[in-house]
Amino acid sequence: MALSCRFCEIRADDFRSLLISLSILGTITKEFRTEIPSFAKSIIRILNVSLDYATSKHETDLDFLSRSISLFIAFSNHSTGTDIHSNTQSFSAYLLVIRKIAAIATWVPSTEKPDPALKNRTRAYGLAGVYAALNSSLLLGQAGEGDADKDFGKQVRIIVPPLLINVMESDIHTLKTESAQVERSGDRRAPSIRGYSSDEKAPDTTTVLRLALRSIYDLVAQCQTAQLSTLVDALFDHLDKAGWQDTEMCCWIAERLTSGAMLQYRYVIPTRLVELIVGMGDIAPGHKQTTILAMIMTVINSDISLVGLGVIYILDSLVGLTIRRIRCNVEDALLPALVQCVASLATHIYYPEQVNEIVEEIAYRIPDIPSSDASRPHIVRVLVCCMIGVMETAQRGDELEQRLSGQGKPTADKGKGPQLREGPARPKQSRRRTAISPDIWQETLPLLCESTYAVRAAYARALILYIEQELPREEDSQVGLGDTAAYRFCNALHATVYTLAMSCSLGTGSPPPSNIASPFKQSPSNTSTPLPPSETVDPKSPTPPDLNEVDRQISKQVEKDRTDRPEKGVSFNVTEPTPLDTPTGTVPGNGTSTPPRKSSRSSRRVSLPLARMTSFANIESFDNVATPYDYASILKIMEVVHRAVPLAALSSGIPMLLALDADAGNELIRRPGDGRSGAWVLERRRAIRETVVFTWKKIGQQWDLSQVEGLANKVCRNLVSPECG
Repeated sequence: MALSCRFCEIRADDFRSLLISLSILGTITKEFRTEIPSFAKSIIRILNVSLDYATSKHETDLDFLSRSISLFIAFSNHSTGTDIHSNTQSFSAYLLVIRKIAAIATWVPSTEKPDPALKNRTRAYGLAGVYAALNSSLLLGQAGEGDADKDFGKQVRIIVPPLLINVMESDIHTLKTESAQVERSGDRRAPSIRGYSSDEKAPDTTTVLRLALRSIYDLVAQCQTAQLSTLVDALFDHLDKAGWQDTEMCCWIAERLTSGAMLQYRYVIPTRLVELIVGMGDIAPGHKQTTILAMIMTVINSDISLVGLGVIYILDSLVGLTIRRIRCNVEDALLPALVQCVASLATHIYYPEQVNEIVEEIAYRIPDIPSSDASRPHIVRVLVCCMIGVMETAQRGDELEQRLSGQGKPTADKGKGPQLREGPARPKQSRRRTAISPDIWQETLPLLCESTYAVRAAYARALILYIEQELPREEDSQVGLGDTAAYRFCNALHATVYTLAMSCSLGTGSPPPSNIASPFKQSPSNTSTPLPPSETVDPKSPTPPDLNEVDRQISKQVEKDRTDRPEKGVSFNVTEPTPLDTPTGTVPGNGTSTPPRKSSRSSRRVSLPLARMTSFANIESFDNVATPYDYASILKIMEVVHRAVPLAALSSGIPMLLALDADAGNELIRRPGDGRSGAWVLERRRAIRETVVFTWKKIGQQWDLSQVEGLANKVCRNLVSPECG
């Protein structure tokens, strides 16, 4: 106490007395470390005065600054964490000391001709003090007790900015080089300030950078869940002031912070980044949002292990943000980056069901979007793109795994009977994850019959990708005929294809009757509509140039049955959202982590129902019927499904082809007064017949059935004739 009073009363020009007082106090602090609580307040008071004196001159007084920083280091190293209590005047004074040291760590000469040596020496002293502060017991205190976490946040928001300023002043190439050297050295010794005196060689910029990097790595290494979350908040606060324009620098910082954290806490950083961007609100896209999304992708796509990452929790947050931004602006600039973020969740597999659950969660979001939502087509299309990205990312990981393991191509099975011609090589099933279940993908099949063509086109691409890469093959099953799930999937797929080809009212509609137990229980009819028995076809009767007599008779029968047998269009059972289970991973608010689990629902949603509308009804809009591109997609879908699961595809595909061909000839006919609608009906009938015959041709080629292939070729030649409809 006497030294404290003497120090504060001494005149500023008595420089030698000040230095002696600082040296005596530093020695007392080191020798009587157990008694620090009794004079901690005096030390903090002296430090505040000495730091003001050290930086009050036109140029920093290095000798006085070195003694002051040495005293602070001694106090920080020997403090027990209970010397200064929270919410007291002493703690506020301690924060003021740290703030002054942080200012010294970023000191910039004010003269016109700055001295680089003086600048580096001053910053080295300041960074040495910052390093002592972040390794002090006063930083963490009694973790989890009282206001310890709150006090940690107050100190971190002072400590982090000077470290980031020194780091971000260097170029990215220098950062990567010096960071690698710091990580390899593993030097945990406290930085010495003895070598930075005026009579020694001044430290260069690289030395200052290494001090800042070491401080950051040591700070991150001792943080736990709550502390890491606070550290990310401090990083955001600094970048809000410094700017978000340097995306590469920000991504590198996020990756290094994640790498430096303890293994069991690394997941906190990407999780907190997601929470922060979700909580930003629906503001216009800018550098901040794009940079944060780039940081998320960088961390998730890196080689850093993220054990305990809540994949489903992050997925739900990103998908919810995507839907929210689409409803604000269907052309939002963040949508591509959000889709890439969702896809990156399949980069590293942390449990076998991960990809399966990701697709399942996205699929369950689609029925929750009401049909009255004007943004529904855009939302569905973006969600489909997310599923495509997830599958493509997972497949790239599987291919990399196969290359690293040196697996060869699977050999074809040999046996009696017709042999399938060898198709494109399919990647062998990965051992790190399970394939996406056909039962889960079956939930999305009605998207093939959406009224918006952009949605149908995007989903057709996703469906083809799923069949080619994810659908379990029959030869992979222990049962000779393959998994029953593949048969159920093929039944639903062929019913959907039939609906797309024949329906004249695609899109969402009212729910189906309650007596329909299964969404695909009503299979397409194989029979043709008979002519009325009381009427016959008179070949001599006058016939309109664009309508034959058979079509007239069928039209009369259709009009008669219309009142007795009303039919529905394609109906998507869009219901209220099903309550979600607690997602896997980080629980917001408490920072805990739950182990991976298989996604489940209290009541599993059935497949979105389909019901075909009468194809002979008047068409009000050409946007709600299949286009030539849709029939091309049908042909490709039929080709890939017959190649993937031949037996299952044949069991339900052949009856569907027969029914499709028969019903197209009986129902897609012209009637008086149709106008352009009637002409379009004829085009659809021709497209259906071409699709059917080309599918038969592919089947004949695949099974090496020359007779079937020959008949298909013959029909193809006949279809070229304009008279053949």
